[in-house]
Amino acid sequence: ARAMTASAPFGGTLAAAAVLMLLHTIFSFAVSRSNRLSDIVEGNAVALARDGLLDENARQRHLISSEDIEQALRQRGVERVDQTKAIHLEADGKISVIKADG
Repeated sequence: ARAMTASAPFGGTLAAAAVLMLLHTIFSFAVSRSNRLSDIVEGNAVALARDGLLDENARQRHLISSEDIEQALRQRGVERVDQTKAIHLEADGKISVIKADG
């Protein structure tokens, strides 16, 4: 925006944008080919509950409130944690719920 209003040099702004795009491309390429780098850059899913049992330590360690868990359950049509097979905090910050069989 500053380059468009001439309060910053257009060439420098364009160069900075090009560097950011290049870095993004390099990281995307590297992450798509390396599981270890993907784990470092993007993270992994974290189990918050298994077989209907909520892991309170994991929930608190990852700063997930009980209300966040309840909201995720409601979105999947589940009333209680004991009706789930698993609950995960995904790398993107969303909470996924897998219903128990039956």
